[in-house]
Amino acid sequence: METAFECDHGWVVGIVGDDAREPVGWRARCSCGRWSGQPWRRSAHPLGHDPAERRLHSRSGWLDPTATRLVLQDWECHQLEMRELMPVRLALQDSESARQRLVEAVRFVRATGASWESIGQALGTGSAELAQRWYGTGTAV
Repeated sequence: METAFECDHGWVVGIVGDDAREPVGWRARCSCGRWSGQPWRRSAHPLGHDPAERRLHSRSGWLDPTATRLVLQDWECHQLEMRELMPVRLALQDSESARQRLVEAVRFVRATGASWESIGQALGTGSAELAQRWYGTGTAV
């Protein structure tokens, strides 16, 4: 299972077109592996530099530190959002862990001879069929 908070590193990656050797733009990436920022386009001419339009001037294809910080601001917003969602992610991990413990407990009592009917009653389903369907294959819903 993944850790609850994996958004601890952000970096800038170049976007390269099909026939380009140099980047046509950039975007921020996150160490969580599930997020990429919106693209920033490259302007080869200084007059094309317009951060409000997500256009950055770079003659060489490499970003200077100021432009890099602009692109990384996207990642910083993502990181803040993930931190705000931490209680939800932790609760989900707890529920997944509890679900797995329940599956293991059902397997254990079945191995010791408990009936599906008694397991269904203990689970509150009132149905041996539901208990067996949900926990008989080892996969809880």
